[in-house]
Amino acid sequence: MTTDNPTPQERDPSEPKHRDVGVEIPFPTSYIYSNCASLSISLLDFRIGFAEAMPNGQVEARVGVVMPPEHAAILAMNLVRHLAVYEQQFGEVRDPTWQAKKAALVKTKGAIETTPNDPPKGR
Repeated sequence: MTTDNPTPQERDPSEPKHRDVGVEIPFPTSYIYSNCASLSISLLDFRIGFAEAMPNGQVEARVGVVMPPEHAAILAMNLVRHLAVYEQQFGEVRDPTWQAKKAALVKTKGAIETTPNDPPKGR
């Protein structure tokens, strides 16, 4: 699920060993643009639909992804970690909902941490 593969020395010892499958996931040759997403869940899977909302109010569906809950959890953790790296490098994401959730997360956890293979960088 993750595209970065830290060496065993860099890997967080608290991460489960079953995630170490030794597979490097290549990036796709093409991408879609999405500025909105819809989510649905069932007992066995998470479904994420990515779309583009146009200035005229229309929304065009672009692609959908179906994954098991375990992969959705890993994706969520990776997104939070990469958002922390993004903010260290480029400044805060200017979304009030994200800022409120981040403040609550930092308050309960102490900080949003990055892994050793994602060192903090100056802005």
